[in-house]
Amino acid sequence: MAEIRRYGLVRHFRSEANFHVVRYSKGKVVQAGRGLAFWFLPDVTSVAQIPMDDREMPFHFTGRTRDYQEVTVQGMMTWLAGRRSGSSGPADRFLSRSDDGTLPA
Repeated sequence: MAEIRRYGLVRHFRSEANFHVVRYSKGKVVQAGRGLAFWFLPDVTSVAQIPMDDREMPFHFTGRTRDYQEVTVQGMMTWLAGRRSGSSGPADRFLSRSDDGTLPA
């Protein structure tokens, strides 16, 4: 996560190395990169931060069908960031398997 500290009218932004940061000033990209630290004026600066490591986030949806039965869906979403084409990892092997768990022919 990023850390923003106040020093009077200016702010200091510091990000960890596993985040890609894009700094905008007056609507234009001023700086972009991983793990940046910079001073900025909050009135004219916007900051976007994108995680570059793999993340998992559970989800849980509850709904009701037309005949008033309760339905619950649970799962796990995986964010695979910073992957280059041709790389293989646990998620690549998982995604290449068919529904019954066998590898495709």
